[in-house]
Amino acid sequence: MTNRNVLLATFGFEPLQVLDPHTGWVASYPVEMDTDDTWGVTWSEGYVEDLPAPNGWYLCHATDGCVDAELAPMSLEDALTLACQRNAG
Repeated sequence: MTNRNVLLATFGFEPLQVLDPHTGWVASYPVEMDTDDTWGVTWSEGYVEDLPAPNGWYLCHATDGCVDAELAPMSLEDALTLACQRNAG
């Protein structure tokens, strides 16, 4: 977990927070979220939006917690990079 939080901090994201205690999902969002259209990353294990899905990191919308289920799961670094690109505009 420490290595993950170091990587998150490198990209300017908060440490992992519990997103859903029932599923064990954890999520991280940018330290500064100045718009409603901000993306973070979440770890999904077996389900995305109540549908079966591979384990891995996905993009997660900061406002409503909605996961971008159209994307394949990716590494944490790739997910952070994509979230930063989306947040940059």
